[in-house]
Amino acid sequence: MLRSRWTEETGGLQMKKKEEVMARSNHWSSGEVVVLRVCDSSGPMVGSSADVANYFQDDARAIREWFRVLYLNSKNKVILNKLEFLGTVDSSPVYPREIIVTALQCGATCLILAHNHPSGDPEPSYCDKEITKAIVFAAATLQIKVLDHVIVGASKAGDKAPFYSMADQGEIEGYSMAAASYMNVR
Repeated sequence: MLRSRWTEETGGLQMKKKEEVMARSNHWSSGEVVVLRVCDSSGPMVGSSADVANYFQDDARAIREWFRVLYLNSKNKVILNKLEFLGTVDSSPVYPREIIVTALQCGATCLILAHNHPSGDPEPSYCDKEITKAIVFAAATLQIKVLDHVIVGASKAGDKAPFYSMADQGEIEGYSMAAASYMNVR
């Protein structure tokens, strides 16, 4: 299954100490500097919202809301799968800035957002739509594309988890077009 090839947290990133980097650059100030670099960008390709929902099906029954981001390269291959935020039974704090920082650190060109609804109902809330819009706008300013936001509902043991895909519903495209027109007006 895909799970074994996807990296968790920063498991797929290598750390380089200042001494290794100093050989290439004279612009570093004193003190410890850590540079993140992606080890392997030949991870699995994400083909559909159903692929994302199936991948997170085991985590859908969590009693707390989680928010994960799949960071992808330009060929839609997973570079990093990261649990960005962990919340309570009905909400999770999400900060677009943290997502963008990680995207820049690992060199992602595309993102797929995913979170669960412990209630079992994958229908997005008003807040889900607003945070998605904020992330799409923030990413667009740096030429990073948000491909989807998949919300996975809780399922019974053995059943497939119900899910809602904002891309399948045309919402991501609408947010992207709004972001593009906003940036063109400025």
